[in-house]
Amino acid sequence: MFRFVGFGLVIALLGLHAAAEESGSVCIASVPVATAGTKSMANDTASPVPYEFTVSFDGGAPVSVLHEKPVLVAALTLASSHRVKIRQVGKPVASFSFRFSEYKGSNLCLWFNPLYESWSLSPPSAMRWCRCADQHDA
Repeated sequence: MFRFVGFGLVIALLGLHAAAEESGSVCIASVPVATAGTKSMANDTASPVPYEFTVSFDGGAPVSVLHEKPVLVAALTLASSHRVKIRQVGKPVASFSFRFSEYKGSNLCLWFNPLYESWSLSPPSAMRWCRCADQHDA
């Protein structure tokens, strides 16, 4: 009986380890501070609305996007689809779904393009400047 319980415990621990390996992460790149003036190639950060964003995954608590450094969102399941909602100063500005399998990796980068005021999701290898300290290429 002890061997069976011990074997069951080993199987349970292996299952937990496998579940931990089956999660991915998204590094949310820092955003610039909005500037005054007219938007142009020379002033791509011009905006009458501050670049104060929050991002939520799958209806979870919103994560504030910082100006100084990227933010890591971890423990997202690899197997399921994820719904992303982005708000600017509390108002919805973007919403989309994704699967990690679409990007052939378990780590992704979510980044803001100030010129077009749009958000994109990419593998970190395509965005070398988008790095979170705890995120590794996979």
